[in-house]
Amino acid sequence: MMMEALTKRLNHLSLQNVALFVLPLSVALIFVRLASARRRRRTTRLKGPPSKSYIFGVTKDLFSAPDVGVVYEDWEKEYGAVFAMPAALGSQIVVLCDPKAVAHMYAKDTFTYQQIPAARIFLEAYFGRNVLWAEAETH
Repeated sequence: MMMEALTKRLNHLSLQNVALFVLPLSVALIFVRLASARRRRRTTRLKGPPSKSYIFGVTKDLFSAPDVGVVYEDWEKEYGAVFAMPAALGSQIVVLCDPKAVAHMYAKDTFTYQQIPAARIFLEAYFGRNVLWAEAETH
């Protein structure tokens, strides 16, 4: 009975229905790839660990590692104090291991790296108004 219903539904699939499903996905994938290639052309290419998966990047390996800190330390020794880590869907995360570079980044760009309101409420409730809570001109 189930098999007959499935067969009936599959018989109603036409080339037009398949195209209406596949076409938007293809256009979205092309757009993401072009945007990624354009971004890479305009920025400095950083060294970093190779991506093992386009979907997961290296995050899957990080979750399975017994000590993530050791993995980051190994990458720092191999790629330097600033490196790019492959993330999900071809994106990259820039990792800063130098405390002076982190301080410089936060000192120069205080309005870009703001927390969402829910995170601020959580931090204030559990830790009070301290360095974790403060941002921009509220310190």
